[in-house]
Amino acid sequence: MSPEIASLLDELGVAPPAVEVEPEEFVDPSMPESPTALRLDSWGIRKGNEVLHETERLRELFGVPTVHQEGLTFIVAAGQPSLSPESPESLTVSDLFNAAFQTSPRLAENCASKERGEFVRQLLETPEFQALRTHTVMNELTARIATVDLSSRWMKLATSKSNPDPLEVMAAAGDAITDAEESVKSAEDAMSALGMGGDGAVAGKSFNAGKLQELFKSVRNNETLRRIMELAGRYRRCGAALQRRKTLHGMDDMVGVVLDGDPGRLLPSELALLGDPDLEDDLLRRIAENSCMCREYHGIERVARGPIVVVVDESGSMGGEPIANAKAFALAMSWIARHQSRWVALIGYSGGCPPTTAVMAPGSWDQELLIEWLEHFYSGGSCRDVPIKELPEIWPSLGCPKGKTDVIFLTDAICSLPSDMVQQFNSWRKSEKARCIGLIIGQRPGDLSLVCDRTYTMPRIGIEEEGIVEALSA
Repeated sequence: MSPEIASLLDELGVAPPAVEVEPEEFVDPSMPESPTALRLDSWGIRKGNEVLHETERLRELFGVPTVHQEGLTFIVAAGQPSLSPESPESLTVSDLFNAAFQTSPRLAENCASKERGEFVRQLLETPEFQALRTHTVMNELTARIATVDLSSRWMKLATSKSNPDPLEVMAAAGDAITDAEESVKSAEDAMSALGMGGDGAVAGKSFNAGKLQELFKSVRNNETLRRIMELAGRYRRCGAALQRRKTLHGMDDMVGVVLDGDPGRLLPSELALLGDPDLEDDLLRRIAENSCMCREYHGIERVARGPIVVVVDESGSMGGEPIANAKAFALAMSWIARHQSRWVALIGYSGGCPPTTAVMAPGSWDQELLIEWLEHFYSGGSCRDVPIKELPEIWPSLGCPKGKTDVIFLTDAICSLPSDMVQQFNSWRKSEKARCIGLIIGQRPGDLSLVCDRTYTMPRIGIEEEGIVEALSA
């Protein structure tokens, strides 16, 4: 304030305005150093150590010996002890995992590792990281996946710079968040395509987070699988819309209460928790984990529903985008089968090669088998364009029950069949009550029309094609 203004205020008898002084940041020098950047209890530190030892990519990143787990005990090779929870590597993973997993992570006042403390602080203060946390909070699987990318960027920073400046730490934190966002999105796409819940589990089934991480690692590292997962979302959404239009007979009698995550069947006592801010988050978590108390209804199924069978041509001409769309379509049909509590049989073939099969019963969903079938591609030729001869022969070994069966053939070749084979297949089709649909890409149906109820010719596989729409309406 200038002397003239001060003098004028004094003559008028007006007191000068008080000047607010920002208090200086104070750290008590007597405060003991915290080994972690976050305020973690013993569980948080122990959990970080488990995540480190159970995740292959983290073990490779931090140079930890290979281990396997029996119960809660880490078993290692002779002379290679596992890292203790207090080791720098374990503490780093503990910080980064809990930053993504905990509902309200808090920074420690005096972290022993100033650089790690600054890195974690930059993460927590970034709006992008808070947006990422909406996908990782209380979700162990996605939190683990994010931890891998956060750790990778931290190690790159820590090994390249002994004393990184704040701008370098900020840039590394931003890159870490970008990587983690991409990985978590890919994992969620894969979970949705594979019929998993938000935590990676199938309803009513427990899961091993480390095992599922390796499953999603294979998806991320395989370009074809990534493309299949991207496309599968379109087919699944189309199939879900078509299924909702159908009139289904059910919901006749309420027979009890089960643990599930269907909001439409929640008990009133569960819905009442939405009115309490302190209990709302817990209810939403249990909905995501399918562990809420829901009404159980029993309906009357008047016609037995048999399996859904998808037969995909894996000859070389199907390579690239056609096979990715074909497998994505098959994955969507698998979701429909699971939704309808039906068996599903996925069959891939190429001339002169044994068929690849993935058969799953209701309530028994095998993601590893499904991934293995999706990524397989013969890329060979074909002597029988569609396995009209092989399907009836291998049918008993598949173990599928009798009932109204939907069989879908998907190929890009002209099919030529001898008359006796047509007769034998049609006899099998009649005995199994099978409805057959032929989807032919860019070719004439040929003799496939003799063994199918309906055939469709399309320039490419897509949700806009009539044949795809009819199949997804199964």
